[in-house]
Amino acid sequence: MSEHNNDLLSQTEFAERFGMAVIGRPISLVTLRKWTQEGHAPPCVYIGRFPRWSWSTAQRWINERVRKAEEQAA
Repeated sequence: MSEHNNDLLSQTEFAERFGMAVIGRPISLVTLRKWTQEGHAPPCVYIGRFPRWSWSTAQRWINERVRKAEEQAA
């Protein structure tokens, strides 16, 4: 996949880019699915039954989480 900001990421691509891992597996799709179902993941669009994430939207989401964590720590 190219590195353009408007790429739509599959669950596997999203998890790989965020370094999500569990013991015995390279990525935790179970965690990502749970986050998506519970509304804890970044906004996504569904293409058929499968969620897809815009990389730029995911980056904004993670930056906001980091900012909030830093504010709480201060």
